[in-house]
Amino acid sequence: MKKWILGILLISMNAFAQTDEIEKICQDYDAQIAQSIEEESPELVPHINITANLIKRAIGSVQHNITIYFDEIETEENGSETDEFIKEAVIRKVEFSLTSGSYKIDYSYYFDEDGKLILYSERSVGYSCYFIQTYFKQKTAVRIKQQAISEENCDAEEETENFDHRNLSNDELAEALWIISDSDNFKKLLFYNYELIKD
Repeated sequence: MKKWILGILLISMNAFAQTDEIEKICQDYDAQIAQSIEEESPELVPHINITANLIKRAIGSVQHNITIYFDEIETEENGSETDEFIKEAVIRKVEFSLTSGSYKIDYSYYFDEDGKLILYSERSVGYSCYFIQTYFKQKTAVRIKQQAISEENCDAEEETENFDHRNLSNDELAEALWIISDSDNFKKLLFYNYELIKD
């Protein structure tokens, strides 16, 4: 019995250590973004911004805004007789927001230095009001946290549940697969845009 309890404690401690490390990576990258804005030096953290207003049925005008932050890496081409270098972009963060007259949803996708998804967060204010975070390791969701949001613009009819799950349900794992799929689409979006603008 003691070994079983010790095993559970070790697994829980390992999960906390993993998510603490993820949060540190994300906080450090957000600090870099904040510094580049404060110093008015956008070249410190390269990014691409895409904005579009679309008409949604039964909703009306919805503004979509996507900002993709990335690291720019330059490597020497293998086997080249001249000094040719290849530039590529490695995705680090995506901020995606949807805004209409009745709601605002902000999504953030964070990636490690290798471009692997490590954290997804979603903040919704309007018909539902919540902040949810999903932590990833090796393309697998390892933890989901949700908190209720209480704001003046919150029109939620039902109270949002607060939770912190480490043993994820099948529905939560399926939702995580959609998040991974979306993150892959943002990688493609960065690739095609970067090909157009790189030197």
